[in-house]
Amino acid sequence: MKNQKRISSKIQKLIYQEANSACPFCRVTDIHTLQIHHINSRAQGGDNEPQNLILVCSNCHNKITTGAISENLVLRTKLLLLSEKKDKPTSVASSPSIHLEDSINTGVVANTLNVRVPKRSTVKVNPPANSIAADLNKRNYIRYLIKQYIEFKKADKNIDKFNHAIIYNSIQTKFKCKWDFVSIDRFEALSTYLQSRIDGTILGRVRKSKNQRCYSTFIEFLEEQKVVS
Repeated sequence: MKNQKRISSKIQKLIYQEANSACPFCRVTDIHTLQIHHINSRAQGGDNEPQNLILVCSNCHNKITTGAISENLVLRTKLLLLSEKKDKPTSVASSPSIHLEDSINTGVVANTLNVRVPKRSTVKVNPPANSIAADLNKRNYIRYLIKQYIEFKKADKNIDKFNHAIIYNSIQTKFKCKWDFVSIDRFEALSTYLQSRIDGTILGRVRKSKNQRCYSTFIEFLEEQKVVS
């Protein structure tokens, strides 16, 4: 049996650049978990050409192997990655829009994508219809909690400069997708998570020790904003 040919460094770099060094299924960016998957396996005669390769994290790689992520979704995701190349239009770009749906048992809806493909711009991925972003009141409340957390962290004199990206990255790590892509069914879980993060700040602990409020509940927020849910 012949030794399997290694993927060249040039092609590896191309595949990482194509996916912006992130798993296209869950958006994980930890380089230690990222690996290159053969869409058509080597056992089935798949080669090391870029069109047969896609960057994934080890967790999603396992889901592909077990069938939790279907081959159909893998192929369509690869086409989406290719369509993002401005100077290399594909057959995907000829369609004004693409709607992808696939079932992955993660409790999130990051694999339902509404994609608009402008002729001369990058692909825009819109939040799915059953995500938090689809509900104006819930989206605004989550945004309010995120802003509240940032303000409480800024009040910590021990921090010279707070990086706003930290809270967004922590949400993505915990819920496996961007905050506005989280399923609306997990709105309470995301709200509770952000509230606990606010309570855990130095200012939050001080205010709680004085029986002072750190944030409004969702119902209170709606009343304050005079929004009818």
